[in-house]
Amino acid sequence: MIRPLLLAMAKFVSAFFHPLLLASYMLILLILLNPYAFGFLRPADGSLLLIVVFIFSFVLPGFAIFLLKQLGFVQSLQLKDKKERIAPLMISAVFYLWLLANAVNNSLFPMEYSGFLLGAIITLFLCLFITTFFKISLHAAGIGGVVAMVYITAFRHQIERVIISISDQMYLVPSMHLFIGLLLLAGTIGSSRLLLEAHKPKELYWGYTIGILGVILGNSIYPIFF
Repeated sequence: MIRPLLLAMAKFVSAFFHPLLLASYMLILLILLNPYAFGFLRPADGSLLLIVVFIFSFVLPGFAIFLLKQLGFVQSLQLKDKKERIAPLMISAVFYLWLLANAVNNSLFPMEYSGFLLGAIITLFLCLFITTFFKISLHAAGIGGVVAMVYITAFRHQIERVIISISDQMYLVPSMHLFIGLLLLAGTIGSSRLLLEAHKPKELYWGYTIGILGVILGNSIYPIFF
């Protein structure tokens, strides 16, 4: 009874926190951390921007991967074989590059999110390189980047509390609580991937490391070249 329930929960966690969804989740978190950086008075004002990011970071890459499966280039949408991941990673990188190109000259995208996008692109190419040797966890890489970005943003702006708006009610959440919650989430995602036997521990550790490193590099490089 317990194992089937755990497997069902692991599948839900893996799907809900799919790597392609994390760019949208990151945007939500950054708007919550500092809505004024986006020119918004309230976090809810970022709905349209979120829709645009969702389409170009999830819908279009996801549809492209679906077409690859229909054409027989990949056997499963889970991309269980490391060789099957090469084309989807390249396709995702192209869409993220397009999104970054539009974010650079758009005042709605602050440096923090553009730096995250650059970090995500670096992470994608690092994962693409490592995939030629072994299968790395893209889930771990994605959530690792999110954790790193939230820490960088909160530290850079010395944000002590996050504003969360629900039904026109404003709630203040300490940034440290949010960071700890994300660490627990990262552990939960990693545990889910292990439970589903989708990855070995080494592949998760590499994923976390590459995700964190990619975002740190992206935030360091972006102010210099853009």
